[in-house]
Amino acid sequence: MTGYPQIPSPNYRAGRIKPVRLVVLHTAETQCEPGRAVAIATYLARPEVQASAHYCVDPEATVQGVQEEDTAWAAPGANADGIQIEQAAYARLDADGWAGVGPQQMMTGQLVPLVAGICERWNIPPVALDTAGVLSGAAGITTHVCVSEAFGLSDHWDCGPDYPLDAVVAQVAALLHPIPPAPPAPPTPSITGDQDMALTIIEATERPTQFNNRTVWDLAISGPAQLGGTAVQSWVTIMPVDPQATPIKADVHCTGPDGAVVNTVEVSAVAFWPVPFTGRVSVVADVPLLVHGREIHYQATA
Repeated sequence: MTGYPQIPSPNYRAGRIKPVRLVVLHTAETQCEPGRAVAIATYLARPEVQASAHYCVDPEATVQGVQEEDTAWAAPGANADGIQIEQAAYARLDADGWAGVGPQQMMTGQLVPLVAGICERWNIPPVALDTAGVLSGAAGITTHVCVSEAFGLSDHWDCGPDYPLDAVVAQVAALLHPIPPAPPAPPTPSITGDQDMALTIIEATERPTQFNNRTVWDLAISGPAQLGGTAVQSWVTIMPVDPQATPIKADVHCTGPDGAVVNTVEVSAVAFWPVPFTGRVSVVADVPLLVHGREIHYQATA
């Protein structure tokens, strides 16, 4: 049982006769507003309705009517291997309608995290399936109309021709497999006199480890003695995996010939921290970060 509010429906088949491979999205043909998820689930809990869904969503709530391990009655042809979700919306909505505040709040705040959790639990890839995809036996996310067209067992056309399935699936995929942003380039160092040629730019070694429930990134700063050159400028680039509304704190430990220095850096997007000496740098934080080292060496041209 999930942690969602429950309004159990008697209209289901216990267990599964096929492995779950589909998430099937529906529209319940009702207003997209708070309170509708409870109303839809309550309606589907009436024995005479002879229909059900695993979940019902509206802009503010998700309600469960049938357990995922059991078979809901919502999409003939894809009941045995599908998890059914009813959305508080109309199939007749056009693109502007789906882009409205209520539908967007429902999809982003309720539907997407719900579907992501289902995909994770049942090993369903976050891909959109059309009618041919449903018929092929592939696993993925689809709508009732594709099931109707695939098996010819109903005439339902929800979620409608303007339903943004690709956008929903893309959000699910992003939630399941976030892509870390590429680290930005370090600031351009100031060069004076005859130090006008950069010998090399290298990345320090990144080794994230766990220590006292915190993550430690250990970077070696080699300095000019090892690589040559008359000057060196080094940075550590620190950025959250996800941008933060409230700055997070990371401790930067620098250990070198001049001793040890610890600084606490507040990071909301990206921070460049100068490393003035040869030695080791450790960045310690409680949240996921991206940590990169940069060393720039110069050689006199004269």
